[in-house]
Amino acid sequence: MKCKRSRAGGLGNLTAKLAWGLFPTALAALAPGQALADDVLLNGTPVAGSPAVTTQVAIPDTQVLRVDPAASINVNGTDAVADFLNGTTITVNNMGAIETTGNAIGAINAGGSTLFLTNSGTVTGSNWGVFASTIESLVNSGTISGSGIGDGVSAGIITSLVNSGTISSARNGVASSGNITSLINSGTISGADNGVFALGTLTSLVNTGTITGGYAGINGSNSGVIGRLENSGTITGLFGIFTSSPLTTLVNSGTITGTSGVAIFDSSAPADHELTLLAGSNIQGNILFSEGTLSLNVGNGLSISNTFLGTPPVIGSTGGQPFVQSASGLEVVVVDPTTLVAADEQLADLSSGISGVIGSRIGQQRSLSGFAAYQQVERADSAMMLAYEGEGDDADALRERLRQQIRRQVWVEGFGSYRDQGANGNAAGSQQVIGGVVAGIDGTVSDNLSLGFFGGGAWGQVENDPGAQKTDSESFYGGIYAATSGWGLDWDFVLTAGQTSYDRERQVANNLVVGGIETATADEDGWFIIPELTVTGEMAAPMLPGGKIEPFVTLRYAGLFLDGFSETGVTNPLTVGSRELHQGTVRLGMHLPRTVKVDGGVLTTRATFGIEGRTNFGDDVLTGTLLGQGIAFTAGDDEVLAGFLALTAEFLSMSGMTAYGAVETQVDTTSAVQVAAKAGVKVPF
Repeated sequence: MKCKRSRAGGLGNLTAKLAWGLFPTALAALAPGQALADDVLLNGTPVAGSPAVTTQVAIPDTQVLRVDPAASINVNGTDAVADFLNGTTITVNNMGAIETTGNAIGAINAGGSTLFLTNSGTVTGSNWGVFASTIESLVNSGTISGSGIGDGVSAGIITSLVNSGTISSARNGVASSGNITSLINSGTISGADNGVFALGTLTSLVNTGTITGGYAGINGSNSGVIGRLENSGTITGLFGIFTSSPLTTLVNSGTITGTSGVAIFDSSAPADHELTLLAGSNIQGNILFSEGTLSLNVGNGLSISNTFLGTPPVIGSTGGQPFVQSASGLEVVVVDPTTLVAADEQLADLSSGISGVIGSRIGQQRSLSGFAAYQQVERADSAMMLAYEGEGDDADALRERLRQQIRRQVWVEGFGSYRDQGANGNAAGSQQVIGGVVAGIDGTVSDNLSLGFFGGGAWGQVENDPGAQKTDSESFYGGIYAATSGWGLDWDFVLTAGQTSYDRERQVANNLVVGGIETATADEDGWFIIPELTVTGEMAAPMLPGGKIEPFVTLRYAGLFLDGFSETGVTNPLTVGSRELHQGTVRLGMHLPRTVKVDGGVLTTRATFGIEGRTNFGDDVLTGTLLGQGIAFTAGDDEVLAGFLALTAEFLSMSGMTAYGAVETQVDTTSAVQVAAKAGVKVPF
């Protein structure tokens, strides 16, 4: 029997032959003695003893030393890597281990030369980890450590140092006897003396990681200046920042801690300084700048109660946030009003949530909801015919059955919404959620009038983007609603009244309290009233699946009357007086309904779209007391315009029970995006 050769087998044989044929060529392309991986290479040539080198590696000018991940240079009594020719330039790429033991200057000693170093492995020195005249570029994602009398990294000049790993030493983490142009840290820099020590000019330092020192996190005892220091990480020491040269610009959104009781100590000659505190700033200890002008800026989303020594600050900008300064000028209090001015949005979301629930009873699903005047029965006939088709009812019998069904119903519905509010005016961005439940009963009282009653509760929370303050709300309410028809239009009226309470919590950055943060709390009560009128029409639209469109307009007023509050739990509490919020809302839109027969009943879907305009005409300015002084600040935008899109589905069963749900999204001119949903059931009795 003749066997067939497999195509796959032939291809495999061909591949193998090609591989074996090319392998000698690939080997020949390697430099003599070059290893394939895990080597110590100097300009591509393996160093004697590689991959575990135990003698010093000297790097000639312009050459590159590469230490692979499983390779190492471990030398006792002298530097592991060295360049003793002044004025040369060397490059070290370490992915493995470079170590010294015994009495050596450094694991990497570039002497009077310029060093380019990339390290993702370990560099361990018995004194200095890395030593050079000039470090042109150092990128560390591994570990660099020194011990004894040395620093983790030390150079006369450091042009660029980027650390995402760990740099540490028993002396200074990073030290320069000259200038540091750029230091970016997202890892850890630590030293038993100082985290970062600069004797010349420190042009720019950006810290998103951790810098710690036994004496100072950052020590600028030098003859130059500290140009710009940005911290969103952690800086810790006996002094967080200590400098005898001017600290020109400090931008802080992280933590600066001085365990001595002084977080920032600038003892330089008189100079101009700028201190900018952003959301997340936490300074623990006194703040002392030298004489001159100290300009203080506070970003949105941050409340502070800071005390200064020496030069009183001059308030530059607080982003519209209310602030006061003590008579001496050394105490500054700033309040983030985000959740206070969010009361407008809280009222709007509560009123629209209740409105949406009642609207689903008397407007959005008028043809099938079972809550309508007798004139609406004619509209419902076609939909109900679908449900009862083939069951033997004629039109009169169907009409009577529907009338009996709509006389009384009990219902319950839940609603909820999420609002992502962008930064706006003096308020930081925030997130707002609210959820509630409403139950009611309704029925017809005459041929052209139906009435209903409802009650319920809602619970919500608004929190600013930094997470430094939040307000929990609780509301209980009740009301009446009615529907009638006239002049070819449907007229729906709702009146809601209720009580609301706010549980407020606000973090305050206070540099003189343990931990740097204190928490203000307050309770505020009020009541609200919300009347609303919706007018809906109907127009034939044969080109649409549902055959008609329903344009509508809703007019709503919402009034909220708050008692005011006084905070507790902080050194300098805020007191806000009673105030009134008044809102007028106009909502213009169009429903596109469609009704189809499904198993067991009738399904109506509805797409709704339109625009909404809201105007706030209550107390535009909030007033209160802070540090014994009167304050006033704006309460938010007066006018808001939004566009919305909603989808609704309702299923009416043969038994007359109805289940329904809806989702809506809205985008407005205050950079807010809102998503809302509701669902419920109705049962005839």
